[in-house]
Amino acid sequence: MLHLHRVPSQFGFFAAAGLVLLSSSAARAADSSTLGAITLRPTIASVGVTAPVQGDDNGNATVALSFRKTGDAAFLPGHRLMKVTGSRAIGSVLFLEPATGYDVKVTLNDPDNAAPIEQTSTVTTRADAPAVAAGASLYVNAATGKDTNDGSQGAPLATIQAAANKAGPGMTVHVAPGVYRETVTIEESHGGAQGQPVWFIAEPGAILDGSDAALEDGSVFTAESGGIYSAPFTGECRYAAVDDLRLYDYQSLADLQSAAAGLAGGFFVDSGAGKIYIKLEDGSSPAGHKIHVAAKTVGFLIDTVTDVVIEGFEIRYYGSAEYSGVGVDVRDSSRCWVRKNTIHHMNEGVRVRRETAADNVIEDNSMRDTSVWTWPWAAVKAHTPEASSFSVTGAGGNIVRRNHSQGTFNGIYVGDFSDSSETIAPDTDIYDNILSEHGDDALEPEGACVNVRFWRNVIRGVYNGLSLSPIVVGPLFAVRNVIDGYKEHALKINNGPTGWMLVYHNTSVPSALVEAQAFAPSEPFSSFITRNNIWAGHRYVIESSITPAGPVDIDWDDLYTDSADGEPRFVKWLDVRYKTLDELKASNTIEQHGFNIQPAYENAAAGDFTPVAGSGLLDVGTIIEGVNDRFIVGAGPDLGAFERGGVGPTSDAGQPEGGFSGSGGSGGNPATGGSAGVGGSGTAGSGASAADGGTAAPAAAGDDGGCGCRTAQEEGKNTLAWLLFAAGLVAARRRRRA
Repeated sequence: MLHLHRVPSQFGFFAAAGLVLLSSSAARAADSSTLGAITLRPTIASVGVTAPVQGDDNGNATVALSFRKTGDAAFLPGHRLMKVTGSRAIGSVLFLEPATGYDVKVTLNDPDNAAPIEQTSTVTTRADAPAVAAGASLYVNAATGKDTNDGSQGAPLATIQAAANKAGPGMTVHVAPGVYRETVTIEESHGGAQGQPVWFIAEPGAILDGSDAALEDGSVFTAESGGIYSAPFTGECRYAAVDDLRLYDYQSLADLQSAAAGLAGGFFVDSGAGKIYIKLEDGSSPAGHKIHVAAKTVGFLIDTVTDVVIEGFEIRYYGSAEYSGVGVDVRDSSRCWVRKNTIHHMNEGVRVRRETAADNVIEDNSMRDTSVWTWPWAAVKAHTPEASSFSVTGAGGNIVRRNHSQGTFNGIYVGDFSDSSETIAPDTDIYDNILSEHGDDALEPEGACVNVRFWRNVIRGVYNGLSLSPIVVGPLFAVRNVIDGYKEHALKINNGPTGWMLVYHNTSVPSALVEAQAFAPSEPFSSFITRNNIWAGHRYVIESSITPAGPVDIDWDDLYTDSADGEPRFVKWLDVRYKTLDELKASNTIEQHGFNIQPAYENAAAGDFTPVAGSGLLDVGTIIEGVNDRFIVGAGPDLGAFERGGVGPTSDAGQPEGGFSGSGGSGGNPATGGSAGVGGSGTAGSGASAADGGTAAPAAAGDDGGCGCRTAQEEGKNTLAWLLFAAGLVAARRRRRA
């Protein structure tokens, strides 16, 4: 049931979830309502649904969603659609099978209508892999090829660009082992076509390298003063590394000399003098080290084409100019696949951008950078390294799945902070990714975020887990994500988000830092619904002095804090301090059916966040139609990201029949306090059960609780910590319910 916060407002009261704000004296011109033609947008595992609704001036209509495989007899319930501006109800059918036909039914229920209005349409989800190339092949070999050759296996080309200039629909470009110091641009008539992609396939050892080969030998550098060394360099550079470690890019020689950013090591390029200056952290000579100085901007640029596949490359050391340093740049291109690449030492792994960049898939890649995780936050913010491993700022239907991301400032970015257009990144799916050691936000959606969906991602050792700063339209779905070892917030709720944010079945574990809290909004926000999460933190697990700007429904979650600073704190809400769950429930504000149970997991250090047998977290959640109802094991849903004996985050994360795969998990990192705070092994704590939930505020007419809920009893060079983390994921497996 939705809980309505009665707070001073010019509106008098807040309407129920998904309904419009009303004035008690407003005239009613059209209380009855009509349903317009629905539109459906499929991805591989989801379908976005938009239903125009006209009328309903009194705001008492709801819009239900159901679906079935085409040919099945019965419809299954989906998550209810959420009303947004423009007289529309929007939502998603979740956790579907690829390349499968579905019937999607939308039902408008309005007490002012004579009968419900139904509309059904059919859609097919997208294929789970790109089409196999069936055309001619071209061959590239840096050691034996010539660009004057014909590109046959016996007469290969020397550069990938030469092959790209010859490629076309259905062709395959085979790239032999070797170092290719180039930017490859795929454009104009050299892309693929529907069902006939052009493939660029790397053999093991095929490397795109954007660095200046002449500077790689550290002995070419000459000693200056104060531990600084220089070498001749023409052009611009915003990325340099010594061996494996990234150097900070200072903007003047004086700043490098004084370590103005608080970092002893770094570099500066003086274009006028034609020099690059480098200082190692200990002031020693670069001789004997490998020096990687970026001289190119991007590895692959896929520009205004369709149906291109990039597979199996190592891409490294790009970033010669500001806003560059990208492994694969998918610009105004659609139906492209970037898969199974190892990308490292640059600002961004893959970005999808501009107005016609739609229906692309970024999968099974690894992206790694170094140093940024250890640098001061203020030194990175608004500076060159403020970038994301993967970003989607283009059109709709893009997918980012099963990637590994480590060490960049942000993990995965979706949307546009400066533009709330609904044409930016609608129906984007982000799932089954592993994100580690990000200096700011692991998942960073911003802007309209219409049907942006995050599920089953595993986050370990970050500043903030999921940033909601801001969401303007929505709905945004965040389901079954693990946020382990966060430093500041599991959810960052800043910049006044007002779009629908639906946060279900997530597990959070704070780092050892006492400041770590599940969430602490900084500005008025609204349209926020949580269910069945485990929120663990220090001090106040939730802290807010903010009066919400609209409907906020926080319930059925487990709240646990160890009050690490020694004060008896629990929750601070509407600037009122509550020491216990009973006090919070008595306030009739949030968590009327909440829990206060110390989480105990099967093996948090190894990445298995399945609640232990006998835990009070088992079977006590609420059913959320279209989200957890197909995946319940036992008498009811479990709290958190894992359903014991059933679904949960996993490392390989395939989509078997029926949706989610079996349990896996995130890995704890003792070096960053991944599991050092709340929620390691131990006995299950006691807490109030769902039956002890108290009395909820009455719902508005026609409301079913906002979320469709109903009560009832879901790379080879990485660091050692990263390898242990991945090992923990692989080791975690399904357990029988004891």
